[in-house]
Amino acid sequence: MICQRASSKPTRFISASLCLLGFLFAAAQVPGTEMTVQAAAEKQEHVVVPMVSGQCPAVHAGDWISLDWNPAFDSTWAVTGVKNVSLSFVGTFPDGVTPNPRIMFALGRGENHRIVPLGNGYYRIESPLSTVVDPGVYQLVDAYANPELLPDYKGEIPRPTVFPTSEHLCITVLSPRHPRGSLSP
Repeated sequence: MICQRASSKPTRFISASLCLLGFLFAAAQVPGTEMTVQAAAEKQEHVVVPMVSGQCPAVHAGDWISLDWNPAFDSTWAVTGVKNVSLSFVGTFPDGVTPNPRIMFALGRGENHRIVPLGNGYYRIESPLSTVVDPGVYQLVDAYANPELLPDYKGEIPRPTVFPTSEHLCITVLSPRHPRGSLSP
């Protein structure tokens, strides 16, 4: 790309901007430098898909699910955080709405998950979706959080009073990005 000098300031500014854009587009078109969505996902530690009320986001088996939740424990003064959570999902019949109690799975039970405090009582829960979960639509039907407590607290363990199951939360599970035994190119 050839960039020519212009005489007036506005013309120089526009010319320089166009020249810069030209270099950026030229660099993006160099063979072998483009990155596909799949390649970008492979480079990440894991893909995190947020759950959103009223939507069923697509999640590949093996990806992570995130949920922002304020459990509103009944004795908040003793709670310093959330120790662990359990999120239970039930599959649906082909209509994608009617629950099928024969197809269930849970997240957060003994699995590697993250709980990040967001402030104001909210926590972001991130948990991996097993690669053995069958594709389909799954609804969140149960959730529980165990609080971290002050070291000298001696009362009953505070319980959550607000549950994400009051919202319509679901996910659409897709096949794993990389089926077992396959090698990525």
